[in-house]
Amino acid sequence: MYDAGLAFSAYDSSTWSADNAMLENLGVDVTFADMWSASVHNALVLTPEQESTNLASAEYLKVFGAMFNLEDEANALFAEIEQRYTCTAANVALFGDARLKVLWASYYSGGWSIGSCPNYYCELIDDAGGDMITTNITGSLVIWGYPYLNSSEFLSVAANADVFLCVAS
Repeated sequence: MYDAGLAFSAYDSSTWSADNAMLENLGVDVTFADMWSASVHNALVLTPEQESTNLASAEYLKVFGAMFNLEDEANALFAEIEQRYTCTAANVALFGDARLKVLWASYYSGGWSIGSCPNYYCELIDDAGGDMITTNITGSLVIWGYPYLNSSEFLSVAANADVFLCVAS
């Protein structure tokens, strides 16, 4: 759709925002937006990352299916995803109690953020047979108004991890 000129980016790099005038002039019916761009012209705010389960996030396929008159295809695809996810989680449960400790973290501007539960990745780690490492340490670094762990605080948490997943931030 992008190549055919039916979908396009309306990002204005000079203002770090959407070009609402362009969207209005083009008669855009709907603009897919995240929570940070909810004020964009005819916004449909989609926040799958805010869902607490992986299958709830996957259900956003149905929203896109409805938007493009592909409901049957989207429902069929979701049913396949749901079946595979449920089957895999059930198979993992058969392997018993050998659970790994998993650290989910991100690094940003000199500080570390440790994942917290509930969240989609907590469910994913649990369903994959792991135990999510969380912390009650409030980081000593403040970046953009949010607390981050410094390297020594991070290492005190990370020392307990069998698996470390560093996600992009």
